Amino acid sequence: MVAKFKIYQDTVNRWRWRFESSGNYKIIEDSREVYESKSDCEKGIKILKEEIFNASIE
Repeated sequence: MVAKFKIYQDTVNRWRWRFESSGNYKIIEDSREVYESKSDCEKGIKILKEEIFNASIE
């Protein structure tokens, strides 16, 4: 199993994502930003995945 992003609609029908661990399904991170459409949410995840590889540790 691998960790995964889950896309869902919140209580006011806006789109958000959660990143869950693979072993125990605990939420590692969730989107603080809300998205008007599912496709915008998917784009946000894509950008995040690209940026993670270039992130530094401070």
